[in-house]
Formats: sequence, C-alpha cells, structure tokens
Amino acid sequence: MPTASLEAVEPVGLRIPEPWRTDSGKVRGRPGRQALQREVELTPKPGLVDRLNSGSHRDMDLATFHASIQAIAPWFPSSTAGRVHAGCGCRETAAHLRPAGRACEDAMLQATAGVNTHKGSIFCMGLLSAALGRLDDGEDLPDAERLCAEVARICSSLVETELLRIRSPERLERDYFKLMV
Repeated sequence: MPTASLEAVEPVGLRIPEPWRTDSGKVRGRPGRQALQREVELTPKPGLVDRLNSGSHRDMDLATFHASIQAIAPWFPSSTAGRVHAGCGCRETAAHLRPAGRACEDAMLQATAGVNTHKGSIFCMGLLSAALGRLDDGEDLPDAERLCAEVARICSSLVETELLRIRSPERLERDYFKLMV
C-alpha cells in the first residue's frame, strides 16, 4: 500500500455525488478507478485501445490498461494529501505532490512493463485530488469552476519551476533573448 495517497474526481461535471463520501467525510477513490475503466472500455475509439483492438498501439492492449488501473487505483482513496497541505502555498502543494505522483507512475510502469498507459491521468487526477482536498471542508464539495480555479492556482508556477529545474535562470534569459533577435 502506498505511503502517500491521491484521489480522483468523477469526470462528469467534476462533482462527486454524496454516496462517494465515507462516513468520516473523506472522498472515496472509486470514482477515479471507474473513470479510467470507463475510458478504456469506451468502444469504438479509432486508433486507440478499446475493447475490440489496440488501435495504432503495438505496445499496449486492454489487458495492459487493466493492469495499470489495478496498480494506480490504490493511490486514489482519500483527499488526505490535499487536506494536509491546505494551509501551504500553492507552490508548496505542487512540490508535495511530486513524490506521490512519481511513486504512482512507478507503480504503473512496473505493472505495464514500462508502458505509459496513464501518465497524463496520474498528473491530472493528482492535481484535481489536491485541489479537492484543499477545498473540501467536509460539507459541500466544490463546483467545477472553483475546483478548476484551485488547480490553476496550484499550477501557476509549475512551468517556471520546471524550466528552472532544468536550466539556470541565466541560460533561460540568454536563450529567450536569442529567440527575440
């Protein structure tokens, strides 16, 4: 079982119906698993993996996606990560998500023999989970607009942070000015 946890948000309307809450008020991980299962089972999807074929993918099939879902679903059960960091700044929240996201991604890659089936989903669900956790007051769940605004706040410095991680500020400035000339 993972040491950190992420949760998913039901994609339809980005609202989780009350039955998805546990008795303690936490959001269950079931919507995330269901969203991933529904997406891969949706048929037909020309060029993509579905119930009938692997589309243009030679490295993955329906079984690969099911194995991936099994591996990453344990990361979805609670909004604890977001609640723990609710008092932190958005940049700090994003930094706290990285280790759990990477561990979830590692679980996916291990289950799929290195095939990337859900990297984008892990990233998006991690952000939605953190936003939901930061906004969840145990009462009403936030609407889609408020949830997406919180995701935007968490991501506000993501590009800058990632670019600086890869390149020095001096090199970024030099390369930027080269493009301007």
